[in-house]
Amino acid sequence: MSAPKGNQYWKKRSSHGRSPIFANKEELLNACIEYFEHADANPLITYKPYVNKDGEVCQMETVHPRPYTFEGLTVFLDISEDCFREYEKRQDFIGVCKQVRQTIRDQKLSGAIAGFYNHAIVARDLKLRDTIDANVGGQEGNPLNIKLAAREMTPEEAIAQYNEFMQGK
Repeated sequence: MSAPKGNQYWKKRSSHGRSPIFANKEELLNACIEYFEHADANPLITYKPYVNKDGEVCQMETVHPRPYTFEGLTVFLDISEDCFREYEKRQDFIGVCKQVRQTIRDQKLSGAIAGFYNHAIVARDLKLRDTIDANVGGQEGNPLNIKLAAREMTPEEAIAQYNEFMQGK
């Protein structure tokens, strides 16, 4: 049996939709800080075999800091990535979400620079790339004549090359 047409039962609800997990930005920030502290307190440990001076095979323990990840954060907070993105859209949460994203990015980049993390994986994850756009045209659609310097130029040489380029030589 269905509800009668034109009913107003929905008005009797005490609330509409689920309450947000984080009622304010302070709650979200505190939960994110808890994740960062958890990651810091639980480093990654690797074991590598080596032979000591007596010829015995031993294990060397190496401790690596656990990288902060967006995926790890959302799992720790028990929310979906889409849910976090919804918080990022809310005006009162923008600053906290931006700070959290920057903290994650900084920790990964610093770890890669220090050699703790694989630089290629971090660069791909952070969308860092070193590319050259080969589809650049010169004057009137002609291809550019690019000269690569194999040595450092003097300021006078750089000015001369710039002038040549501007004159279309």
